[in-house]
Amino acid sequence: MNRIIKNIMLAGALLFAVQSFNSCSDTWDDHYETTAGLTFDGSLMAYIDSQGELSDFAQILRATGFADELNSGQVLTVLAPKNGSFDKDALMAQIESGDKKTVIDEFVKNHVCRYNVSMGAEQQKVTMLNTKNMVIGTYSEKKIGESGVDVMNVSCKNGVVHVLDADLPYQYNIYEYLGKDYKENWAEFAAANEDYESWYGYLKELYVDSLDESRSVSRGVDENGDNIWVDSVTISNNKILRRLDAYLYREDSTYLTLLPSYEAYNNRYKGIYSLFNWNVSYNTDPVVRDSLSRYNAHYYAMCDLSYNMSESMNGTNFSTTQDSLYSTIFRRATWPYNVYYNPTQEGGILTGVTDYFECSNGQVAKVDNYPFSVFTNVFKQIDLQAERRNFIYEDGANAFTNQTTTSYVGRTNTADSISAGGYLLVSPATSNRNTEITFQIPNTLSGQYDIYVKFLPPQVADTTKAMLPLQFRASIYERDEKSGAFPAETKPSYEFLNGNSKNFQTKGSEIDSIYVGTYKFNFCYLNTTPGVLFKLESYVLTSQAKKYTKEMLIDKICFIPNREAHDADGAYVGLSESTRRRK
Repeated sequence: MNRIIKNIMLAGALLFAVQSFNSCSDTWDDHYETTAGLTFDGSLMAYIDSQGELSDFAQILRATGFADELNSGQVLTVLAPKNGSFDKDALMAQIESGDKKTVIDEFVKNHVCRYNVSMGAEQQKVTMLNTKNMVIGTYSEKKIGESGVDVMNVSCKNGVVHVLDADLPYQYNIYEYLGKDYKENWAEFAAANEDYESWYGYLKELYVDSLDESRSVSRGVDENGDNIWVDSVTISNNKILRRLDAYLYREDSTYLTLLPSYEAYNNRYKGIYSLFNWNVSYNTDPVVRDSLSRYNAHYYAMCDLSYNMSESMNGTNFSTTQDSLYSTIFRRATWPYNVYYNPTQEGGILTGVTDYFECSNGQVAKVDNYPFSVFTNVFKQIDLQAERRNFIYEDGANAFTNQTTTSYVGRTNTADSISAGGYLLVSPATSNRNTEITFQIPNTLSGQYDIYVKFLPPQVADTTKAMLPLQFRASIYERDEKSGAFPAETKPSYEFLNGNSKNFQTKGSEIDSIYVGTYKFNFCYLNTTPGVLFKLESYVLTSQAKKYTKEMLIDKICFIPNREAHDADGAYVGLSESTRRRK
């Protein structure tokens, strides 16, 4: 009896195993074999040649030389459009004009992908040979992309053919769309204007393609021993887009990109160019300095034109309910720059969009003018925390900050009214001496700034001190145009005047932000050795010792771009002295 039960259990187990194997085999076949299709005893190209309704497609394949690939041993899937569904004559004319590569990239490779890809029970997303993504529908939907499928799953010796009732339109990525717009419109614009620079024109100068040999297919070597590449995969690289973190040529990223008019871009470029006039101390070669100015002008003209949809829009196209847009260069440490709120509401950066264009990796939004000024993302306010030792300047002889007469030390104070939780205390070494301190100001551009110094009252450092005001003077030192050296301490580039006097006075009893003047720098000093020195010195006569303090409690120094002296693109329009006193 036990033997019979064991035999029954063994038979059941074998039956279950067979059924399980058949089930797995069916699933395997669904993924790796054609479904409900025809079998053709020949190559992909032979099948296309055998179908009269595909003769136009066959002609294009032969004219581009791609027919050989469909006769080769590599396994491919072809999405073959029927006659009359595309403009064969236009493509042939393009080939005959010498532009075969474009026809291959935008038409032929847009209809071919690697491996056997059959239409089955589930949708599939595949990558075509030109790197564009395509959705292969189910056999019940009978759709590939937006085209209907007349014949599906034709199994050939080296792949699969699906016959489409319409061709698959090539979808430009954003970089390609910029190139298309440039090709169609730039020549006419440039002919009517002189000395103009364009966004795409400069990007193209910096664009580099390199062969990805690991993903490319070669067929032997030539007589020189070099690989013969029958299907090459290139890696695109553009150093300025890489710096912007905006890979507009990649199909695996999604962006919203603003495209200003050629005139608007050029005006922004010229305005920014004037802010990047480099001193001879950076490089003695004027050609190098001009090249650097040009690079920075283009880079900053491109800033905040592209927004990463995966961060700003959760991976979807732009929504009118979106409350903020973060540009690709946004970093939390630089907030509030490079982020724009309520973009579709009045005054928002998208209210001036004239048209949207769908691309394979996002959207292009055309605008006539920049929807933000140069002060928003280029010509920025410089806030220097005085207590940070690295901003204090000393030359070899301590001429600018003389420690024999002055002592200085950073102090901590977490009061809300004191920025960054600290300040610099500058004290006289002896009671009969005045104090002095010199700061090196980083990242100034060749533009005009309003300059403020925020002082704290003496009792912040010592509650027993009398609340005397400080009397002081301020000076700017900028590197010489020809030598690149700083002028002597006795010859500042500019001594700020206060009415008929050189002296400024704080209130003494409260925190006081003093406007000391306006200065236009001749040169920029971006990310280089310091090119700008700002000196503060107390100026108290012996007879004034009971009226003023010589001690300086400096919270911060602000260099604020003067908007009256520059237009919205950054170009200098004239001197604008300000007498404002900022609290």
